[in-house]
Amino acid sequence: KLMRVLRANRIMQRWATRISLSFGMQTCIKCLVGTIILAHWSACLIMIVSTMERESGVQRCWLSEMKFAHKTIWARYLGAIYWSVSCLKGTDNDWAVTMAEKMVAVAVMIAGGGVYTIMIGEVANVLSNLDMAGNEYKRTMDNLNQCARARARARPPPPPAPRRGGARVGGVVCGGGRDGGREG
Repeated sequence: KLMRVLRANRIMQRWATRISLSFGMQTCIKCLVGTIILAHWSACLIMIVSTMERESGVQRCWLSEMKFAHKTIWARYLGAIYWSVSCLKGTDNDWAVTMAEKMVAVAVMIAGGGVYTIMIGEVANVLSNLDMAGNEYKRTMDNLNQCARARARARPPPPPAPRRGGARVGGVVCGGGRDGGREG
C-alpha cells in the first residue's frame, strides 16, 4: 500500500504537467489532500484503539459514551472523522475517555498543529510570490543596498570639506559663512 502512495505522487506530477496547474494551486491541493489523509489515519487509529479496548472488557470508551457502539461501521467512521478533525484543529470535545484514547488525542493534536503550521507557511509562500514584479524590485533594491554598504566599508570616509569662504586653521573654520565669520 505504501508503494501505491508513492505511485500516486508520480501520477499527480504527470497530471500537474498535463493540466498545467499553477504551483500555488498544486500547493493548496497538496495541503488539502494531506489534511484529509491525516484525518482518515487519525480516525482509523481511534477506531482501532477503542475497538481493542471494548474487546478487552473496557466498557467506557468514546464508542459507548457517544452512543456509537451499536451503530454501523460507517456511522462509527463518520463519528471518528468528526473527532479527528476536531483534534486536528486543537479541540478534543472531551470524546477521549480512556487513557489510550487521550494519548491518541494528544498525538493527533500535535500532528494537527504541525500540519496547520506547514499549511499556513505554504499558503503564505504562495501569496508572497503572486507579485513577481514587486518581488524582483525588492530583490534588486536589497542587492543595491548591499553593494552600497560594501563600498562604504571598503574605502575610508573623505575628510570633511571646509565651509564656503572660510579657511581651516587648527581644526577651526575661520571666516566665510553667512555672517562673514562673526559669531553672535
